[in-house]
Amino acid sequence: MEIKNILRALELNFLCMDLHLTYNMHTADWNTRVIRNAISLLVHRVLNFDGLRDVRVAYETYEHTDMKGMELNTLVISRALKLCGRVIAPLKLNHRIKHMKVHFLEPNRIQLDEFFRLVLWCDLYVAYRHGDAETASGKDRDLFEVVDFAKLLSHHDERLANRLNVQFLQEERNYETEKLGPTDMFQDSTVNTELTTEQVQLQKVNYEPIKFGISQSERRLLTVIAGNVRSRPISFPEFDKYRQSEKFKTSPDLRGQSASVSVQKRLHSAPPTILETTRQPTPRTVASRDLRDLQSKLENLLFDMSTLETRCQVQVENEMMFYIPEYSQKLANKPPDTGLVHPSTVKSVHTKTCDA
Repeated sequence: MEIKNILRALELNFLCMDLHLTYNMHTADWNTRVIRNAISLLVHRVLNFDGLRDVRVAYETYEHTDMKGMELNTLVISRALKLCGRVIAPLKLNHRIKHMKVHFLEPNRIQLDEFFRLVLWCDLYVAYRHGDAETASGKDRDLFEVVDFAKLLSHHDERLANRLNVQFLQEERNYETEKLGPTDMFQDSTVNTELTTEQVQLQKVNYEPIKFGISQSERRLLTVIAGNVRSRPISFPEFDKYRQSEKFKTSPDLRGQSASVSVQKRLHSAPPTILETTRQPTPRTVASRDLRDLQSKLENLLFDMSTLETRCQVQVENEMMFYIPEYSQKLANKPPDTGLVHPSTVKSVHTKTCDA
């Protein structure tokens, strides 16, 4: 059976009854998540079946008795990882748990599928070897080398954790430096400008006679008026002398006229004026386009209602063909239902009716 078919069966919950509280005391959803992560690790060749079994045994060893997952304790998780041959820096473990805690199913508990993802961040555990320990061996001129007693008397796991912490901090602080390209500027232009320079020089040479002709025509235009030649142009007249200044203009006094009008209104009690209003044309509530849209929707609805049974039958046959490839052949070999009733059935029903 191919892996994609297994994942498809898990997605459609075909194995729900087989995985729910059967092989262990966990639900089908919990087992489905574990199987998906295990398949992913196998496909990417991160772990083999023996490695998966070791991880499962290590997790079940330190799982809580209430079957809700392993407690989020750094020491407990480190021991479980060591049991399956893995080790991780304590600082890195806290960092990963902080980011994974958002997606946990149970608060302050880690499940087996989440433990699988945590294994990806671990290194292989290196067992203790006596030759790697720092000892005060050798004697030169009655002198021994100075040894760090903190490293000498500490446990192998503690020294390994300290070394992994230092390595993790170096990786986190190892910021990549920017690599810029060469700063040398181009000395020559990337575009060939010789042709452009030649065209500019040629246009300058051709423009000289045109410029001379334009200047001569402008000079003739300034000196020629009505066919006569004048020595100097006519001076422009000063029109400001003939214009009336605006400050001497007086505005009529309307105070007496406005006072008379207000008094007349009070004496005769002029009725208020009513402004004529014109009503704006009201647009149609329902347009012809709305009627056409409604008729189209009604026809579509009637068509959907008339073809509902046929479309459902086609959809069912397509789904059955997807899950059961031989479904069409079985359906073709099935004898048609003629609607006839077996005579024995009719006789038994007639007997019961007579007895009653």
